[in-house]
Amino acid sequence: MKKILVFVAFLSIIFTSNTFAWGRKGHSLVAEVAFHYLDAKTKQNVMNYLNGMSIEDAGSWMDAMRSNKSYDYMKPYHYIDFEKGEPVTELEGDNIISVLNKTLKELDNPKGLSNEDIRTRILYLFHLVGDLHQPLHAGYKSDKGGNSVKVSLFGRETNLHALWDTDIIELKGLTLDEVLKSSTYKPNELAALKLVNIVSWTKDSRVYLKNAYNLNDAKISEIYIDANYIIIKQQILKAGIRLAGILEHYFKDATFVPSEVVKTKDGSPEKIETPIAIDISKVAAYEGKTVTVCAKVYGAKFINSSSQQPTFLNVGGDYPNSPLTVVIFGESRNNFSFKPEDYYPGKNICVTGMVQMYKGKPEIIVTSPKLIEIKPETKHSM
Repeated sequence: MKKILVFVAFLSIIFTSNTFAWGRKGHSLVAEVAFHYLDAKTKQNVMNYLNGMSIEDAGSWMDAMRSNKSYDYMKPYHYIDFEKGEPVTELEGDNIISVLNKTLKELDNPKGLSNEDIRTRILYLFHLVGDLHQPLHAGYKSDKGGNSVKVSLFGRETNLHALWDTDIIELKGLTLDEVLKSSTYKPNELAALKLVNIVSWTKDSRVYLKNAYNLNDAKISEIYIDANYIIIKQQILKAGIRLAGILEHYFKDATFVPSEVVKTKDGSPEKIETPIAIDISKVAAYEGKTVTVCAKVYGAKFINSSSQQPTFLNVGGDYPNSPLTVVIFGESRNNFSFKPEDYYPGKNICVTGMVQMYKGKPEIIVTSPKLIEIKPETKHSM
């Protein structure tokens, strides 16, 4: 059994994109839980502002932008540190509590905000509400929220923060169904859970630091994993429910005004970002932008040892020289009625999504076949 766990953990590290906080999978689950609890009108209003971005991409946008230096100002937004015994309160400066409270205040009075401004605030909410429910994002300054605590996960070195962010989630193959079934709340309990108090939510999250640090030694045991997996599922559920409460409060009765009639602060017309049709040779210049790229799929890679592993499509050229990689994560494969690695190679496609950089190379993460359009081959007349 242990050998199987080691193998799965090893594959997860190799084939999972560069992730932070809950990791892409954890943040996707927070977004999915939120939408599970939302009414249709709120969902539509939020999706109007996201303007073509999937909720999975929305959940991970702040992490995806870490490779772009122009977004370095957001790095402190993801966490706040308090030492043991120190009172938890809102602190001045850039930290997760102050940024969330500032975002809520701005949405309380959105008259001066453009569609793009509101979209950015929604992206903050999707991500930071999730981060706040990972206890080590409100951890101890002395060890950088567990980042300095080295541990061994079945022979592989990692750290306590990464263990909670990604390793346990990937190791267990956490699903939306498991999260939704992890706790049952009565209507009055749900209402209480949704009451917005960022400092209170931080205190609630920090309660589980004692569980995170309950280490006999640096070797992580299966007992430790199983015990804390329960907490992780419950925290992701609470994060999603609370995100749903915020979104419902601000966007259930919102009237979305299309960008062509929206006025900016100085009264001039403002256009919200729409997918930009670009040449594949220029895709790297559009990091953080939602684009449509058309080119041939030259090949694909899929590790059959686990259905949770991602599929990689090499677009515009053969690996390793393809100018774009389309990534379909394992949890999204169920959205496809066919095997992407068999279906797409050799076809001309148009893919729509947000450009991210991974190890210096552009990629677009796709969660649905609706985002990949097959282009018919051009027939030449004689």
